[in-house]
Amino acid sequence: MAKDGVTIMKVVVSKPVQRKEIKGTIYAVIPQELTLKVPPGLLHQKSALLGISKSPRGVWYFLPVTKTSETQLMEMFPDMLGEIILPTPEKPVLEKK
Repeated sequence: MAKDGVTIMKVVVSKPVQRKEIKGTIYAVIPQELTLKVPPGLLHQKSALLGISKSPRGVWYFLPVTKTSETQLMEMFPDMLGEIILPTPEKPVLEKK
């Protein structure tokens, strides 16, 4: 990324907006906001992570929701279908400098 002139400036991870245990697996939807420095300015992207764990205090795995289609997620985690609502991806906003 750096060789292309892209730098991560800020990452803000919020509290989970959904958290549900389904058949022994805990799923959590966690909003995040990224700010990247790109050659034309600053790029702001709202997105979310899907957290998955077998135990609240155990190992958690995180998938970027914006990089994985809802269809793919439902194929990987069919128990989520109708239980977890994923946020609609938002387009990044470019703040030109």
